[in-house]
Amino acid sequence: MNLIIIKGNPTEKPVLRYCNDDDHTPVVDFTLAVNRKKSPNSETKADFFRVVAYGGKAEFCEKYLDTKTKVIVTGSVFTGSYTDKDGVKKNSFEVHAQDIELA
Repeated sequence: MNLIIIKGNPTEKPVLRYCNDDDHTPVVDFTLAVNRKKSPNSETKADFFRVVAYGGKAEFCEKYLDTKTKVIVTGSVFTGSYTDKDGVKKNSFEVHAQDIELA
């Protein structure tokens, strides 16, 4: 089963754009900052997840999310790799949202 549930704040306001498919599907992608559990006497650390949402979920994100909005994202993890402009192979990791709700 490929399922991830994360709760955090977007690092920027999602910007709606449209796919180049026949339906011009709405899409947003944004980074979600997720705080790690804080141990006593330590500073808070965060992990950053790239989230992609399509259709109505994308429109919801564009309308309601900003950096002050805490959200819960449920989705699937997609991994990949690419070569950057310097010829270095990089790995990518993103969450394709199946559900997004305000926390």
